[in-house]
Amino acid sequence: MNPASHRLSLASGVVVVATTYIYFLIFAQFAFLQLARAHGLSTTEVRMMMAAMAGAGVAGSLGASRILRETNYRALLVGGFLTSALAAFLALFTHGCVSFVGVAALTGASLGVLTVSVAASLRLFFPGRSVGLLLGAGTGAAYALCNIPGIFAGAPGFQTSVAVAACLLGALAVFGPTPPAGLKQEPWTRSSTSYAFVPLIVLFLAMVWLDSAAFSILQATPEMNQYGWGSTSLQWSNAGIHFVAAILAGAWLDRRGLLQVLLIGFGCLAVAAVCVSSRPVFASLAHWFYATGVSFYSTALVFTPGLVVNGDRIRGAARRAGSLYSIAGWIGSALGVGMAQDLHSIPLWFVTLAGITVGIHAAWILFAQRRVPVPIAAVAAMGGTLIFAASHTSGSLATTDAGAPAMAPNPALGREVYISEGCIHCHSQYVRPESVDIEWWGPAADLPRILREQPPLIGNRRQGPDLLNVGNRRSSDWIRLHLLNPQSLVANSRMPSYARLFRNGDPRGEALVDYLAQRGADTIPERYQIRAQWVPKSKSQEVSEGQAARLFQMNCQVCHGSKGAGNGPLADRLGTRRPRDLIAAQWQFIPPKTGDEDRLVELARVIKFGIPGTSMPGHETMAEAEVLGLARYVTALHGTSRIP
Repeated sequence: MNPASHRLSLASGVVVVATTYIYFLIFAQFAFLQLARAHGLSTTEVRMMMAAMAGAGVAGSLGASRILRETNYRALLVGGFLTSALAAFLALFTHGCVSFVGVAALTGASLGVLTVSVAASLRLFFPGRSVGLLLGAGTGAAYALCNIPGIFAGAPGFQTSVAVAACLLGALAVFGPTPPAGLKQEPWTRSSTSYAFVPLIVLFLAMVWLDSAAFSILQATPEMNQYGWGSTSLQWSNAGIHFVAAILAGAWLDRRGLLQVLLIGFGCLAVAAVCVSSRPVFASLAHWFYATGVSFYSTALVFTPGLVVNGDRIRGAARRAGSLYSIAGWIGSALGVGMAQDLHSIPLWFVTLAGITVGIHAAWILFAQRRVPVPIAAVAAMGGTLIFAASHTSGSLATTDAGAPAMAPNPALGREVYISEGCIHCHSQYVRPESVDIEWWGPAADLPRILREQPPLIGNRRQGPDLLNVGNRRSSDWIRLHLLNPQSLVANSRMPSYARLFRNGDPRGEALVDYLAQRGADTIPERYQIRAQWVPKSKSQEVSEGQAARLFQMNCQVCHGSKGAGNGPLADRLGTRRPRDLIAAQWQFIPPKTGDEDRLVELARVIKFGIPGTSMPGHETMAEAEVLGLARYVTALHGTSRIP
């Protein structure tokens, strides 16, 4: 092969890697979900869709691993790209759960074939020794492109079009010059280096699980998303971090540093998870660690199946890719997304447990290699992560934020307490379809499911808020404080105190908190959709400035303080995320550079609906004129120019 053809072969390989990742990142992991939710698919239907994608992905990966040869790799690559493009194109015209499940299965199967084919055939595109560096260039370019603001914040239809174009470009790149089939290739590692592949799968499983959970939570929760991609500057910053980190990871892989790359990648992901779960001073650092960790392990994920010794051919790489992507890729992603949907946070105990698991399997690999030393950077990353996570875990799990001893969640007991205390006499658990209930209390009730409960808890009267979806409107901290002293949070509440349920280690109080907090917690994405669609009918009707000031003192000062500085009487009792300082230079829950009118609407949405998944409650039944007047008053506290 002449030098010009060799360079074109390398470029073709970079494009193949980049376009595969672009399709996965911008469509399969992102735009497809947005399209499904925009068509009204419920949380259960979305789970069915993602289960179909994962199952088909496993089947496609294993199928490709069995039939891939040096004689047919081009056909599988082109077929994978074109079928992936077809799946994305069909998604633009899909309606209904059954159709989305079918497209999801097609997406998973084609992506399974494509990823295994790419990983197993890369030796044919990259015949030299700089495999990692070239992989890093392709991986980093894909992540950088997907984080460009115009693409990242684009409409799902536009993102899907980008994914289709990437697949077509990838299919064309496959036909670039590559070494003839059967040509002896340089091994990616020296023959004396061996890796135990089972612990490598476990390492990747932990990272994909953690990454998928973190990404899903950050994207579904605007209050947390602000630390990941909440502004144009953050998106550009992430693009640069991804590209540089992927290049560094690739160069390190070429120096036989796979284990070190994996340890640092996991360490960065774990620290990002801890940062997001901590105070804002740490949360603001999350995107640096997250982007670095993802780029490190993503580059290694393509590199690892090709770890070969002399004599190993494409079939061996295909078998390793099939096993790795089936278990760590598809199953790990499903577990991570499931954790995000069920818990809406990454438990710090999980981060610690994952760190211990990674450490054990890293030691296994070192033992298999008969190598003990690990670079100081890797040790520091792992050790720092475990100590940081463990210290935060012990601090957050040892006691509740209201000062009660931590107990194992017991929602079943909480339901019994709910019944025995007569809560059904004042609170309903039935959101009526096609009524104002949906705007106030969340998605409508599934009546057959409610009636199957024993006993059904529809309620006798509705003197207080409906509680069917209270878990998507109020945090555990808020619910606990309200049970202890309702009037401390809602000045005119007629609800009595239930502090007696928390005395002397009585488990009933915490059990009731657990029960209420899980009611509707899985509908947080739907709650955000309802919130995003709400627009004030008339911004000309507002209460007076004096009335707005009284509303602030009655509803907001207890957490935010009388002047809005975030130092209210209950500020220290609402968990690790203190109430926002409303007079700060930049509001973290509203994107920067938002226009005055849009800022008023965004702030009105926060006041009316709160921030689901956090301790910021909504004021659902507050009159629209009061919501707008309060939003303008808070804007004045912030010190910005008056909105016309």
